[in-house]
Amino acid sequence: GRAFLLGCAALALLLVVLALLARLAAWNRRDVVAEAWMERHTPLYGVNVGGWLVLEKWLCGTTSLRTKCCGEVASPYSAAAAGDSE
Repeated sequence: GRAFLLGCAALALLLVVLALLARLAAWNRRDVVAEAWMERHTPLYGVNVGGWLVLEKWLCGTTSLRTKCCGEVASPYSAAAAGDSE
């Protein structure tokens, strides 16, 4: 009973330590193919302009928006802005 459980726990701990050591060894390896690809290509940088140029319902989520120039403005997704009486 108890000796078997201790043996299983020790084996599990040993496997965890071996897995961590294998991962550490993989981190220290150089990827020559990836390094050569990076030298040949220029990095591409991008910007997310969601909510700035395009007003998405899931980005604003409110019934009105506060702007610096116009104050409180009804959201285009609210029933009042659509002309609905609901």
